[in-house]
Amino acid sequence: MNKMIKHSFLVMLAALAMSGCSKDKEIVEPEVPVKEEVVKVDKDITAMTTKIMEKTAVIGTFVSDTTIKMAEGLFRTSIVFKRPDKLPVSMFIIEADLKNAKLELQTISPYNDLIYGVQPISEMAKDNEIAGTKIMAAINGSVYTAAGDPTGILCKWHRR
Repeated sequence: MNKMIKHSFLVMLAALAMSGCSKDKEIVEPEVPVKEEVVKVDKDITAMTTKIMEKTAVIGTFVSDTTIKMAEGLFRTSIVFKRPDKLPVSMFIIEADLKNAKLELQTISPYNDLIYGVQPISEMAKDNEIAGTKIMAAINGSVYTAAGDPTGILCKWHRR
């Protein structure tokens, strides 16, 4: 058995040596260019972003922003920037004219129920939609435990 292991080892060593003895071609690794991060600055700054930049120091380097009209009196602004410590941020702001009778704020809850739990906000919006209405924006504005119990006040259907 020892002879067989020794013989196998010698055969493997010889095969390795023979493959290494042929004319070696120098292997040239292709150069991978180092991609420098280029931040293209958007020159058109929306009114919402201007307001944030004037009143806070949260935006270090402005990158871009876009405001879209979601419905009459309802706008969504998306802002991309770097904080003063260079960390990238994407921020979304919903602006609603609550004087518009067609718009209202409502509390939604997991599975449209008063039982606490967790559910993705997109599914929660679908489950809480009332016939004849359309939820245009849903924002997770609560802090809750891992089990889904709110840590603050939750008021829905005039109940806490």
